[in-house]
Amino acid sequence: MIKALAALTFLSSLLSFHVSDAMAENVPRNVVTELAPSGKLRAAINFGNSVLAQKDPATGEPRGVSAELAREVAKRLAVPIEFVTFDAAGKVFDALQKGAWDIAFLAIDPVRAAGIDFTAPYVVIEGAYVVPVDSPLKTVEDVDRDGVRVAVARASAYDLYLTRALKHAKLVRESSGPEALALFRKDRLEAAAGVKQPIVAFAKEHPDTRVIPGRFMVIEQAMGTPKGREAGVRYLRVVGPVYSLYGIGLALYFASLGAGRVLWPVASGILRLITAVGGGGLSIHWLGGGLDSVYLAMAAGLTTMQILRDEPPYDRLEALSARLAEGLEYRGVLFARDP
Repeated sequence: MIKALAALTFLSSLLSFHVSDAMAENVPRNVVTELAPSGKLRAAINFGNSVLAQKDPATGEPRGVSAELAREVAKRLAVPIEFVTFDAAGKVFDALQKGAWDIAFLAIDPVRAAGIDFTAPYVVIEGAYVVPVDSPLKTVEDVDRDGVRVAVARASAYDLYLTRALKHAKLVRESSGPEALALFRKDRLEAAAGVKQPIVAFAKEHPDTRVIPGRFMVIEQAMGTPKGREAGVRYLRVVGPVYSLYGIGLALYFASLGAGRVLWPVASGILRLITAVGGGGLSIHWLGGGLDSVYLAMAAGLTTMQILRDEPPYDRLEALSARLAEGLEYRGVLFARDP
């Protein structure tokens, strides 16, 4: 049984990757030319948000969630990737006027939405305040008082939000998050605002400060492209959010091989192809659907694969992943076990 399923798994995976590549090559031409008009995808990466993007210490190349999403989009469009890096979100937005990038990874905000079309958020992060350890400010609401100065990174998502939300406190702007935190200490400001993770890390490094419990905002991080690229943003909005499901499905696929349980990966891979190809054909030829229908069919196929690979026939993913190493070690005798 294992021999038969293993062979079927191998053939299914080859077919799956082949069709996936074909889909990449057959992304409508207007989508490719809108998202990568220069023949390469220029992706803006904000190193100022260390939660989502970091610089590789060895190569200097971007890494993290934002960089991986950009690489996946370029792969699907079958074009080279070119990273355009910045140290603050405000600088990414400023570079929009110069046409410096094709896609960017920024927090959704009404000011930015005037020039950028956003996808649905792919991650939600929090904004938090840091204050001197002996500050009388105890809650988020306490910050909005007369005489309170709050350091922020200019044109960041939390700067844009606090500009609208604060009625009494005064914002003091610097060009980046680290510079705003340095100003907070240097000028003995009453508070500084920023993304929660870096704010917490800063407070740990400086025992004379503390983080105010709670959050002053939820930051919805999304992929964006300059306005006017309608076919491109439709593609990103429908297909982009489910790229992660494809990755999860592959992780479960390889984990299942290590565990010697390949029936569900085979079934999910085949059903993904049936859903994507069959659904796309049905929507166009029988239901009169357009481009969005094809994207929805591709998204449905990826979602089907992930759901089936995450069904109860598996143990916890952690357990399967642990067994993957063991499975790889005896892979040479795995098929010989079947009488």
